[in-house]
Amino acid sequence: DEPSPNPNPNPNPNTAPNPFAVSPGIDAAEVKEEPDGPSIVESWEESEKENPYLFLSLDIPPTPLFKDSEGGAVVAQTPLFTVLRKYDGDTWTDQLIRGEQYRKQYVVTDLPNYLILVINRFTKNTFYTEKNPTIVTFPVKNLELKEHVRLEGPKFNKKVPTEEQIKAMSIKDMKKKLAKKKVDFSGVAERPELEAMLRRAYAPPITKYDLVANICHTSPPGQSSGEEQVDPIEAGSYRVHVLNRASGQWYEIQDLHVQEIMPQQIGLSESYIMVYERQQQA
Repeated sequence: DEPSPNPNPNPNPNTAPNPFAVSPGIDAAEVKEEPDGPSIVESWEESEKENPYLFLSLDIPPTPLFKDSEGGAVVAQTPLFTVLRKYDGDTWTDQLIRGEQYRKQYVVTDLPNYLILVINRFTKNTFYTEKNPTIVTFPVKNLELKEHVRLEGPKFNKKVPTEEQIKAMSIKDMKKKLAKKKVDFSGVAERPELEAMLRRAYAPPITKYDLVANICHTSPPGQSSGEEQVDPIEAGSYRVHVLNRASGQWYEIQDLHVQEIMPQQIGLSESYIMVYERQQQA
């Protein structure tokens, strides 16, 4: 029997609707055994699936092999906008799952109020876990996703009435559109208020985010100088950067040690998990 690279499980009707989702387009190649060894038959099956997500995983470039003038490892840097291309709808992501080759393209169909980005730093093989120390530089404020991520779905592709069309609508037409958007307009009779409600109902979703927390992983000493490798997850340590909303001050916390830190330093840290909050409607 041919493998089914993209089984379509029956959805559970008792589960809550997905608040946000990412859609991968999946291709799978069939692998067959030949007398001279396994060969890949160019028989691809295309499929599309919408999956809910709690976070977006980001892949970073492999660790550079070259050393600096003193023989130490060179820590590379890459901007966040580069690794976000995974979700631009054009970039292919290759995966090998249960002996089958998959090529995926991702688009985002909805955005949450809090966006969690996880950098795939750790890879595990038969012998040990290896960490990629590449620094991902990222903005602390005003991360605009629509410039780097393909956003598709009803919320992003809706037809927005122009200002001229709103002005030309009757009060009855405006109430019909508000009812279609499930906006409560009871008690509102004045035209200016209905127009304002209609503009808010059809306003495009906000796609700009500000950082509110950042988790960093620090490798154990000696891992970049050629000493015997140890498990970076067990031997490493974690630090977290959190924002005090009342004062606007950032703090770095590690165990019981707390100190102030500048936002410029956070954007250059060895980040592992970033938590962004969507900006509010102006």
